[in-house]
Amino acid sequence: MTPQLTTLSKLKDCLAFMKQPDNYLNDTDFTVLKIHELDILTPCHSPTFRPEFYNLTIIVNGSGTCMVGNDTFELRSNHIFISRPDSFLSCRWNNIVKVYNICFSKDFVLEYFPEGIDTIMDSDKSNGFMQSLTKKNMLYFEQICIEIHTILNSTTSYKQELIANLTLNLLYIIQLQLRNRKKQNIRTDKYHPIIIAFRQNLEDNFNSLLAGKNASVLRTKEHAQLLNLNENYLCRLISNATNRTVNDWINDKLIDEINYLLKHSDKSVREIAGMFAFNDMTTFHSYFKSQTLLAPGFIRKEFIMNQFEK
Repeated sequence: MTPQLTTLSKLKDCLAFMKQPDNYLNDTDFTVLKIHELDILTPCHSPTFRPEFYNLTIIVNGSGTCMVGNDTFELRSNHIFISRPDSFLSCRWNNIVKVYNICFSKDFVLEYFPEGIDTIMDSDKSNGFMQSLTKKNMLYFEQICIEIHTILNSTTSYKQELIANLTLNLLYIIQLQLRNRKKQNIRTDKYHPIIIAFRQNLEDNFNSLLAGKNASVLRTKEHAQLLNLNENYLCRLISNATNRTVNDWINDKLIDEINYLLKHSDKSVREIAGMFAFNDMTTFHSYFKSQTLLAPGFIRKEFIMNQFEK
């Protein structure tokens, strides 16, 4: 079953679309949902959104699959899952016994987590991050989710600060587990302000393309101009810090977006090409094959066949 493709991105709009409750802290997008207490019959498939917010899912007991961009994550009990903003996202749940979902916007991160949360993600290319938890940590995560939910629905003073501190505590525990697993220090040069700004501009460009507000995919020259930098300097900084070129970042993002739509939408190949400013189908097919060695139609056909065989 192809999930319904929407044009929604804001937390409030996504929740309203699914007819789910929302809780907000003044003008800051933040909510926590007890998924198992909602009126959801499983198995089920969510619509496809392109959220502007982070999702932290705490799976005490449940199973399913989450598709974020071209990445697929198997959701399992005793695991947490984080997805980034600005990528197509849909979930298929097989069962939901006890699952919590914390959603918070990029503005919330900038205000309360000035160092960001990117060090928690498993890799630069990934749209999400999956991590198992010990029973002790899972119990703690569940208790914090319940506490946040209680605060959200109370008249307690300084709600934002309280909830930000509780959420930051959860993210800190995840970060510690990641560092222990890798047995090494996480590089900090890839979180240079210029690199963070470049990645945000990259995401903004694709969001504008998909909303029909931009006519072309920005390339290295345009990104350097946006940042008021010398083109060679930007290329050198990105390559040294991330081991990937500026064009690698752009092409990977573009192919990731196209692949998702080929697999998880019923839009025609021509429609998908048009969404990314390819007005000529020959050019689109040549570009796609140069990056993947496969034709767009083959990607879609193979995915459908694999789904049918499951």
